[in-house]
Parts: sequence; C-alpha cells; structure tokens
Amino acid sequence: MVSFLPHLNEIPWSEIEKVGGHILPKLQESPSPGVLVDLCALKYMGSASLALIVRIYKTVTEKRGRMIVANCDPMVGEVLAKAGLAKIWEIASSRDEGLRRLGLPTSEAVRRAGGWQNLIAIAGLLISAVGFAAYYTPSFGLAPTAAIGMQVGGGLLGFGFALWALLEGAGPVRTIGTMVLVVSVALLLLGVFNLAQPTGAKPVVTAEPARSVSKGVFVLNSIAPVASHPC
Repeated sequence: MVSFLPHLNEIPWSEIEKVGGHILPKLQESPSPGVLVDLCALKYMGSASLALIVRIYKTVTEKRGRMIVANCDPMVGEVLAKAGLAKIWEIASSRDEGLRRLGLPTSEAVRRAGGWQNLIAIAGLLISAVGFAAYYTPSFGLAPTAAIGMQVGGGLLGFGFALWALLEGAGPVRTIGTMVLVVSVALLLLGVFNLAQPTGAKPVVTAEPARSVSKGVFVLNSIAPVASHPC
C-alpha cells in the first residue's frame, strides 16, 4: 500500500522523484505486484503526485500486476476524471474496499486480529498466578509439584498466545499482548526457579524463649536434639 499525504503537494518534483526511487524498485522486484494507492488523506492533488501515480501504474502493468486507487474526496476524484485516469484505473471509495479487492486484510480485520489470542493468553496467565499462589500457600491443599506445573504450564500458554497477539494485532491488542507477555515471562521464570529447588518438605524452625540459668547467663535452646551424658 502506498499512502499519499497532503504535504506531498507542497514539495518539489525532485523530492517526489526520490520517493518514487524508493517505491518503484520494490515493485519491480515482485513478479506480479498488487498495489493499493491510498489518496483518502488528500483534499487536493497536484500534478507531481499524479505523475508519480502514473509511474507506479506503468511499473505495475509492466509486471502484469494490479493497482487500485482508493479515493474518498470529490475534488481528487474530479482531478482523476479530468485527466481521463478514472476510466483507466480501478477506483475504490475507501481504503478497506481497495484492500478487499486485492484480497488483503482490511484495517478492521487487522484491529480484530489477536483479540482471541489475548483471551487465551490471559487465561494462561491466571492459571500460572494460581499455581504461584498455591506453591507458597499451604492452605490451598495443592501438592508443590502440581502448583509448579500450573505455574510453568500457564506461563508458557500465556507467553505463546501473547506473543502471537503481539505479532498479528494492532493498537490496543498489541498493548494488552505486551503486558500479558511481560507478566507471563515473570511467572514462568519464577516457576522454573521453584522447579529447580530441592524436593522435600520445607524445614520449619520454631524458636523458644531463652531460659535463665543463673544471674547474667542465658542458654538458648538448640534446634537439634543433643544427647545428654551423666556427669
């Protein structure tokens, strides 16, 4: 997609030629390019911009490709009609219509992409969080190995689907995917750390108050029992 912005009407032809120097070689590399020229941001189109689109059209037709021009403004449409180009070029009334004609995902489809992946990622995040809480809270009644399994498995699920949403989504979808991804990685690393700890019951040490033996002398109770011997 090649989008034309209003400031292109104000720059000299030499600068527009430089823009064409970046676009045309990429089109020539494709065996059969499909190009959407988006003019929907324009309220007026100068001759230099029009000449660049003509060059794009010639390159696309030489490569047996297809070019669609998306135009939303009547004044721009009048320029195309007076130049006789509206009868030659395929004109779409919006960007999404042009994308649909080319068989490409529309802007709305891109915004929706990644939404369901985020839902699964959040579910995995919640599973991992419950496993994390259960590992450090005996009242949950969940075995440590099961709690670690929930934490690691949920973290992997959250990480994978959040990354998917981040790569395919746009706007808020990517923002949510990024946040879920970061938290999932943190919980996943904590789960791996817990997994690496030695198995067995966690030691519980109870302290007893010191007892006085004689004035100014205190003896602390020992944690390990000591066998007594007769004097």
